[in-house]
This record gives sequence, C-alpha cells and structure tokens, in this order.
Amino acid sequence: MELIHPRDLALWRERRDLRGQTGRLLRRLRGGAADEQVPLAELASIPGDDSGTRSTLVVLEDLDDRAMGALLAPLPYLRGTVHCVVVGAQSVPTELASLPRSPVQGLEGLLEATGAGAVLTAGGAGPWTRGLHEEVIGRGVATFVLQTGQVTPFSPPLPEETTVVAWTDADAALLRSGRHDVDTMVIGSQRLWELSHDPVTELQDGPPVLLARLADDLLPRHLATRAAASAMRHGQFRLRPDIGDTDPISRASYELWRRRGAELVEPGAELPAVPLVGVRQEELLEAAVRGVPVRVHAPGAPAWLQDLWDRTGMRRYGSSGPSRPPAPPAEEPATVLAETLDGVR
Repeated sequence: MELIHPRDLALWRERRDLRGQTGRLLRRLRGGAADEQVPLAELASIPGDDSGTRSTLVVLEDLDDRAMGALLAPLPYLRGTVHCVVVGAQSVPTELASLPRSPVQGLEGLLEATGAGAVLTAGGAGPWTRGLHEEVIGRGVATFVLQTGQVTPFSPPLPEETTVVAWTDADAALLRSGRHDVDTMVIGSQRLWELSHDPVTELQDGPPVLLARLADDLLPRHLATRAAASAMRHGQFRLRPDIGDTDPISRASYELWRRRGAELVEPGAELPAVPLVGVRQEELLEAAVRGVPVRVHAPGAPAWLQDLWDRTGMRRYGSSGPSRPPAPPAEEPATVLAETLDGVR
C-alpha cells in the first residue's frame, strides 16, 4: 500500500479542501503579494553545551499535543543549540514558555540567524514547514520529518530530499511510497516507548469501554456509526464519544443510544484500565502497549483501515488472543534522534 498522493501536495490539499492555501502563503513568505497573510512565527532558542555541534531548527506548526510532545522529546538530549519556531496560534509549550522569543522575518532571515545544520518537522502542509524544507535544498542542511501519529494512505506527501523518522519499517515504507529522494530511519515512537515502561499490572472492575468517533475525517459516517451500533448489539459497553463529535448528527446519535440504555463516558475523560474496543483511535494502540486488552471493530472496513490494523497489531473484535502492537525499541527513540541530529556535519 502507498500514499494516495506520494508527491503532489497540491492534489493532497484539494482532497483536504485546502486548495491553493499553502501555495499562496509560501509566496508571501518569499516576498509575494502584500495582501496575502501568513501565520506569524516566533523564535525561541535553547543554548547548547557543545560549540562544535551545529544547531538544530525545530518547527512547531499545526500540532496536537501528541505531535508537540514527539518533536520536543529530543530537546533535552541535544548537545548543540536548538532553535524552535512556534507558528501562529500554536500554544507555546511549557518547555519554551520561560525563554525569550523574537518574531521571525521570513525564511531567508531565519536560516541566516540560526545557521542550522538540521531541520526537524512533523511534515504536513503548513507554509513554514513546507517553505523551510524547500528553502534548505542545496544549502547543506539535513531535513528530518518525524512521524507523530498513525500513518494512512491519506497522509500528506513528504517534502523533497528529506529523511522520514518512522515508528516501524512498515510505516516508513508507506510514507516513502517508493520515492528515491526520501531516506528512512526507524526508531519507534517516543510516546509508545514511555507507555511500554508503565505497564498495567491489574485491570479495573467494570464493563469494557467502546470508543466511538462518528465525525471521522477519513471514514464515512455510516461506517463509523455502524461500527459503534453493531458493537453495542453484541456486547455490554460503556460508550465514550470522541471529543470532536460535537456536530448535531453525532449528538443526536449519542442521545438515542443513551435513551436506549447506553452508559456514556465523558468525552476526553481518562480511560480506566478496562478492555477497549474502537476503530482507529490513538488510545487503542497506547493502551495495548501497556498490556490492556484491545480490539478493533468496523464491519465493512476499507482495505486501508485493515492495513492500519495489521501494521499496528490490532486484533478484530470477537477474535481470540490479544492485540500485539510492535515491540518497543530497546533504546529510547528521543535519544537516538538527538544523536542523529547532533551528528549532522
């Protein structure tokens, strides 16, 4: 299986209803039309303790909490200076809150000011992220795209001439999708590595929890709704709505299930240590690495979803044996990534 759009960001944007937006913002970053706005960015720097090591530039743009944590994880282990670009409305993480920050005036000035030898991003279509990846080509700067979540064929294409830092060989192959200008590096997931060192030793009492996500951006609503409804017909569950299921149709569906006797768990609440069933939520994989019984369920699941289940070792609801996610690496991923970034010459 490969990415639907392994190279063409414009086509990927169109699929995500972002037609033309990133291109306009990139032109503005390079001195384009004055009436086009780009997200403001600030620069915060953490001095290193090794003057012989080139600095690393980390771009924090359009990130959820998991992605933010993944990009910040290597920082304590880096010997060289670290420059962090915080873009737009992205909240300033705690690790950078006490540092002085200065506004960034375009890509050229940013590269000149930092003298970075390596650039680390989460990929994606953000104008600062894409712009930096394009700007450093031919400048002797190494770029790295860190996998920060589960990969599907709908993931955005990687920038040109970069190295993708992936969780597994299978994830790396999907992200690369046969491209010869992309290198791969497999180190595992920092978050999953940490969770694997905090195993659940005893399950709590109570019925299993069904994780529902009706307003899924990748699955048709009828499939996501059928997954939750069919699971509840075949078992006794507490039902936890997804925190993003705030639209009227989703709320009406949950209210109907509540009236029919389903016990609803507060969206976003911490999950108890009980068996879990869901479709493709990050919590399923995170619970599985801690030893919690986990199953996936979606009758009529498309091939890409079944591929995701197989890559992450998820067992289907009703099958025997536990889900078996990929074994965590022996070495902490953040330290491996830091050594690689520090080693750029």
